[in-house]
Amino acid sequence: HVRYVGTDSHLDAPLSEAQPSYPVLVYSHGWNGFLTVDTSLMQELASHGYVVISVEHTYGALLSVFPDGRVAYNNPAALPFGLPDEEYYAAANRLVTQWADDIAFTLDTLAEMNAGDVAHDFQGGLDLERVGVFGHSFGGGASVEFCARDPRCRAGVGLDAYVIPVTEPLRRDGLRQPFLFLFSESWPSEPNTTIFDEIFSQSDDAAVFTILGTSHYDFTDLPMMSPIAPQLGLKGPLDGERVVQIIDAYTLALFDRALNGQPTALLDGPSPAYPEVVQP
Repeated sequence: HVRYVGTDSHLDAPLSEAQPSYPVLVYSHGWNGFLTVDTSLMQELASHGYVVISVEHTYGALLSVFPDGRVAYNNPAALPFGLPDEEYYAAANRLVTQWADDIAFTLDTLAEMNAGDVAHDFQGGLDLERVGVFGHSFGGGASVEFCARDPRCRAGVGLDAYVIPVTEPLRRDGLRQPFLFLFSESWPSEPNTTIFDEIFSQSDDAAVFTILGTSHYDFTDLPMMSPIAPQLGLKGPLDGERVVQIIDAYTLALFDRALNGQPTALLDGPSPAYPEVVQP
């Protein structure tokens, strides 16, 4: 059904001149994901005045296609499921550190573009004092790891974040930036929840919600690509369009509050507008 999927994105669209510069958001996909896996959310954020950059993590993505035509496929050995816990955690820790470094490299490159050191239409148009980072699953863990170590991250969102691989300093010290965690109802495991609780308890300004009726891939566009998504295990029972509305609203609220100073009560507790969203 992918051939029938339409978007509101445009290839090589120029940067809007409506504002002198725009805050920047960097997205990290999940293990075996790809850079366009959350296009609907990226479009929503872009429509509200953000430059949204999606990172594709080579060998962690389903596949990566380079400008010269080379293709790099997912390397299962980078996240070796089935090994003893100690070996798996060591490999996962190396990988989440690498993905956090990918985000750092992306921001370094954007800074060069913005300064004119690398020719690009972004020159002068990026406000790199207002940077947010967000991601799904393993990419959510990478986003948390990056924000814990790099002050360029001013706010973040973890979408069903897989935090088991994060480093010990993050587990011990938590996060200093405003951060929103959205979890599905069915996916989080006890080990992931235990480590998340350690991070959350040490963080300065974190909010956490669970979306009832959702599963892990509801935080991507995959459930919207086929009418048989539920039968494929790609979504929970909550209507797909409603899930998109919820994720859009909460993600936008966090970044608008943290990066643009826009007040919101949505992150303070349960909202009658979204009864499917509860505090765990």
